[in-house]
Amino acid sequence: MKTISDYTIYCTEEQTKKALELGAPIRVEKVHDVLDEYSFTLAETTHNVIHNPTAEQMLGWLRSKGFRFKIVEHESDVYWQYVIDDYFDHNIKPSAKEATLAAIDAALECLVENKLLK
Repeated sequence: MKTISDYTIYCTEEQTKKALELGAPIRVEKVHDVLDEYSFTLAETTHNVIHNPTAEQMLGWLRSKGFRFKIVEHESDVYWQYVIDDYFDHNIKPSAKEATLAAIDAALECLVENKLLK
């Protein structure tokens, strides 16, 4: 039986690492062996556990950087879009989860490529 937490979308480890490099305030703890499926350690140290943020948290941080997001579900498809300044991007994905994670990937890449951190 599913619980309500089964519907939470977590960012990927790659998204979390990229966001950390960009200065996102992601929770990092010094703990021993407290890992779950939504946390990881960096190869250079096993003392810091990094917790993957939820998509909602990441989208909120990206909004603070000037992005606007929209995830739209139609009967025939799901698509995402984001806008920052005059830059617009969108793509069709098979599910809202995949659309959300793709929008995060694209926005993080946009920040990296265009050095848009404010």
